Amino acid sequence: MVDFIADYYKNIETYISGSSLRFNLDISIPASLEPPGTDPNPVDAILKDIQNHMIPGMTHWLSPNFFAFFPATVNIAGFLGEILCTCFNSDGFNWLAPPAATELEMIVVMDWLANMLKLPRTFMFSGSGGGRCHSKYNKRSCSCYSRGSKGQIRTVLEADVAADVANDFGLWVHVDAAYGGSSCICPEFRHHFNGIERVDSLILSPHKWLLTWQKCARSS
Repeated sequence: MVDFIADYYKNIETYISGSSLRFNLDISIPASLEPPGTDPNPVDAILKDIQNHMIPGMTHWLSPNFFAFFPATVNIAGFLGEILCTCFNSDGFNWLAPPAATELEMIVVMDWLANMLKLPRTFMFSGSGGGRCHSKYNKRSCSCYSRGSKGQIRTVLEADVAADVANDFGLWVHVDAAYGGSSCICPEFRHHFNGIERVDSLILSPHKWLLTWQKCARSS
């Protein structure tokens, strides 16, 4: 299995980024993927079927030829971290489910990232922020989007006074920096976060540029 994965990474440049399958096309299912019986299939046979039947039909996000959606970078450290997390098979839906893992993520790692971005202390777990917003905040924000005309919103954004207007009326200001926000770790791009102290929440997706696994995202 490890050799199979290593070979896939070694040869990732040889794969076309898009799938060779057509939508809703009936394909022959290899024997190893038929409903399981009482006898197991050899691992080698399963991996062979994956190589011959699955990989040609995959969209290869890690391919250097892939430019759709958003970047999907990962490195060996991220890969090993994912294996370690899978080993414990815990679900982090609250503090009690994995206490040590929750505190490592919220108190240590989140503050690491905030410090790298030179964010105000209010965005850190050790300050008054950090962690994760309630899962419903993004759904409620939709009601605001539907009430502002595109022309008015554009005018406010271009004048860079959105935070001032929101602060005057006690409105919540959220910055979606999921795609490029991680670049502000670099000093030459940090000016894009000028005025960040005036917003209430911020989201970044390290899995896009910081070589972590797909599920890694941060909200403050």
